[in-house]
Amino acid sequence: MPDNENTKFSPSTLAAKRLDVPNRAPITFASSRRTREALLHFWGAVPLSLRGATISVLSLTALTTSFADSRDLYAAICGGGFLALQLTMSLSAAYLRFGSLKRIRGHCAFREETPISGAPVSCTTSISGLSLPTFFSLSLERVFARGEAASAIHYLSGKQLELTLQDYITFPHRGVWNLQLLRFQLRDYFGLVKLAWTVPCPAMIEVFPPLAEAQLPDLSSSVSRNGDTISELSTRNGDYFDIKNYDPSDGIKRILWKSYARSGELVVRRPEPALSPEGEVSIFLIAGKMDDSIAAKTISFIRDLFLENTVVYFGTSGLGEVFHDRRQHNDLCTNLDDITHAINATVWDNGAGTLAGFDKYLDALTASGRQPRETLIFCGNQAADKYKAQALAATARRGMSTVMVILNRYNPTDSSPASATVASPHNNDELKVVYSQ
Repeated sequence: MPDNENTKFSPSTLAAKRLDVPNRAPITFASSRRTREALLHFWGAVPLSLRGATISVLSLTALTTSFADSRDLYAAICGGGFLALQLTMSLSAAYLRFGSLKRIRGHCAFREETPISGAPVSCTTSISGLSLPTFFSLSLERVFARGEAASAIHYLSGKQLELTLQDYITFPHRGVWNLQLLRFQLRDYFGLVKLAWTVPCPAMIEVFPPLAEAQLPDLSSSVSRNGDTISELSTRNGDYFDIKNYDPSDGIKRILWKSYARSGELVVRRPEPALSPEGEVSIFLIAGKMDDSIAAKTISFIRDLFLENTVVYFGTSGLGEVFHDRRQHNDLCTNLDDITHAINATVWDNGAGTLAGFDKYLDALTASGRQPRETLIFCGNQAADKYKAQALAATARRGMSTVMVILNRYNPTDSSPASATVASPHNNDELKVVYSQ
């Protein structure tokens, strides 16, 4: 489009045309972080601290001024002395870094069996190959692949073949935290030089949310108890040890037809209770990385369901990436350990805290041959307001209904009812909302 007097441009477009460069994408947190890390990497390769750089500039200025004037002997001596000290310390730091400290290695291990977010977690760091002369010290910092955990910075000195450091790290939220490397920084006691580098130190720790219980109204209506469906949920390895009168929840496949022909009464064989699931329920979790309370209450509720011998079909956004090595149905899991691991591991997913993986979860339910009549969505109040229409539409397309279980509120003194029903704006379906106490 040719330029003319009637053409209007935004200030950013005018700036781009003036500089003859295309409009650039806005600077995001990720790009600014990469820029900061690149600058730190460059500055870490230069064996000069800010104080050392300042002294070097002043020393050179004093030398050049005194030689030009040929009368200020005191400035020449001071400038030359400081410059010689700076050069000596810089060369010594470079020699240490690429000499004796080149062999330094580190190893980290976490000692807690069940680490909890927000609580100190014991960490043991072993350092080998430490050898520092007088006037030099070494700082040690642990760097995680994603996220920032509160940990101490250690300062080392002297010569020690093996050094063990014991301290505590506090993780701000649940998740599978991967320790990536150790960052070392060599400094002198005068503050003139500094030299930074990293050493690989892979270690992993799974952090769980703090324990919490959700006091919910009775959700037994959301548990499917069709006898024909339940009888196929898992392989029956136990012996049939009892015969009882037929109940509709038993399913027709357990009826003893020969006994019915003789006596005219419907009786069934009952297998061992420990091997017989009492029902099935589908649960989808919406919880971001800082929603540990929601995650903990969900785990507590699911654990109670397992104690009641109920099969749980669990899903959340990012589940497919956690179990990508499975051949099929990797967007849902039914094992309690897998569910807990999924709740912790999916915090780093881009869709965490959203309804991004809900359609994949419902498709996986259908592909597995299971379609409970209701799907429980555990979430917070804000997520419920944002995604209730989308959730209702997704389940309505598959002939299912949705129950949103609100595990937190805007205001602890909120007097919302224990349950409520919200009409869909698109059809005649209804969304049931249940609040925790």
